[in-house]
Order: sequence, then C-alpha cells, then structure tokens
Amino acid sequence: MNLRLRPPAAALALLATAVLTACSASVSVGDADAVSAEKLEQAIASKITVDGGEGDLESAGIDLTCDDELPAEVDASVDCFGTDADGGVTGFRPVVTAVDGTDVEFDAGLFLPGDTLAEQVGAQLAEQGYTVESLDCEEVDGEVGATSTCTAQVEGAAEPDELAITIEEVDGLRFRFGYEVAG
Repeated sequence: MNLRLRPPAAALALLATAVLTACSASVSVGDADAVSAEKLEQAIASKITVDGGEGDLESAGIDLTCDDELPAEVDASVDCFGTDADGGVTGFRPVVTAVDGTDVEFDAGLFLPGDTLAEQVGAQLAEQGYTVESLDCEEVDGEVGATSTCTAQVEGAAEPDELAITIEEVDGLRFRFGYEVAG
C-alpha cells in the first residue's frame, strides 16, 4: 500500500444546472431500422430540465452528443455524453426496451466515464500532495452504491495502488463519490 488517503471523500459535480426528470422515452423511426443520433439526442434532451425547469441544455452551456445511431432492436445500446462549459462529462446509455412497429422505447441510464472519473480522482490525489504518474479508472454507473476501481501509480511508489470507488449520492446529473485504497 503506497497511498494513505485523508478524508473527506472526493466530491464531483457535473452538469450542475441540469436534472434528468425521467429516464424513459419513445421515438418513432419511420421506415428506418435505427434511431438517428440526432433524434436520440433530442429525445434525451427533452427529458432533462435546466435551472428548475426553465431553459434548455444549449442555454445552460451543455452539449449533448451520441456516438452513433441506436439500432431498433431490444437490448441495443449506444453511449451519449453531456458536456458542460467546464468540461464536466456525464454519460447517458440508452438501452432499447421495446420495439413496436416504428416506435422504439428506451431507458437511458447515467454513468460516469472512466476518463472523467480519473480526472476527478487525480485532482483529489494532487490536493493531498501526491504526484500521480498514471491513473486508469473504469466507468461507474450513476446510481447510489455503484462501484468501480481505479489503478493509481504515484511518484516514488514501487507498485500501483487499486482504489475502490463508490457512488454515494446522485442529484440530477451530479455524482458524489468516495474512494479508498482497496485491500
């Protein structure tokens, strides 16, 4: 064990002015066999409120993009990302739950991408006086109790440390997590 972490746990606030008000949507694909990235982005954005229900994502400085179209097949998924003006990223993973003719229903779960988690954990370690040589984190689901791991190599340590990450609170699109040296 190379790291000796001091409390408090890391806090992470992403897309602070946005709240996901529902996580299910239905989109018509017409004669296509997939929901286009643009339609998917619009459907997800329509389920997010900004500043207490006023405004939209664009006015809040949040850019929502989807990696690809969503196939009109049950259990198909694609990753989408909301990025705020400060570079904070929250992931949305729509998963098709039903296809009825031209209508595609999906649930969009939240997640924190590994790169974003690594940035936040790295900043916390730096605040504690560590020089981080490398830090690799797995993504974590955006729900209380979800867990992930990060592997941190700090300057002067012979071996990397594994950190156990736990989501402690989800408030809209904000996540608060704690971490500790595993083992």
